[in-house]
Amino acid sequence: MFSFFSGGKTLTDAFSFLKTDIHSHLIPGIDDGSQAMKDTIQYIQELHKLGYKKLITTPHVKAGIYPNTPQTIHQGLKEVQEALQAQNIDIVLEAAAEYLLDEAFENILQQKEILCFGEKKYVLIEISFIAPPPNLSEIIFTLKTQGYRPIMAHPERYGYWWGHLNKVAHLKDTGCILQLNLLSLIGYYGKEVKQVAVKLLEADLIDFVGTDLHHERHLLALQQLAKNSKIMKLLKQKTFLNETL
Repeated sequence: MFSFFSGGKTLTDAFSFLKTDIHSHLIPGIDDGSQAMKDTIQYIQELHKLGYKKLITTPHVKAGIYPNTPQTIHQGLKEVQEALQAQNIDIVLEAAAEYLLDEAFENILQQKEILCFGEKKYVLIEISFIAPPPNLSEIIFTLKTQGYRPIMAHPERYGYWWGHLNKVAHLKDTGCILQLNLLSLIGYYGKEVKQVAVKLLEADLIDFVGTDLHHERHLLALQQLAKNSKIMKLLKQKTFLNETL
């Protein structure tokens, strides 16, 4: 089993100012995140060491790929919670979902099978990396009229918006708030993503930040981020909604 903090400076509580992570893939075997309970427990332990007090894990819901339902997600959550309790790991773990706005999402919405979190009924959504759905504004409007607060996951990663950040800003005008991936800030997804991420953060367009943690490489990258004094200073200058959950 890997040791996230082996050697060098201990990074305990580096992200304690955030309190809650709202984006991760920690339920074993139901998407492209953790594939084994032992790994899930280790990831959660390391996130706890980094200062997180609460994790809201968000399995993918994608038609034909990860057709998760509230039932499959809640069952997986229960199993992880029981494993945490058995090992006396004191952290709050909840679950929602990361919904791809595909052909199946409108049906999920109509059937009121949406998993949300927080008192404001936040719903984490993502879109294709190829092109945004033509009815994106309509879906956001429908979510809002049903009492949900949509959160767009990692807008900095959608390449078709890199030269049109006004379109990202327009999302907020339509009532969709924005969640940045922390790893984008250190270039984990590439130089262009990092540049856009910093611009969005400096423009105060970001409401939530998330780990989007899937595997060990993400944990190691979070360690590198915690050591980056420049980026950590920028993060701590901002106010995020994570701490309100």
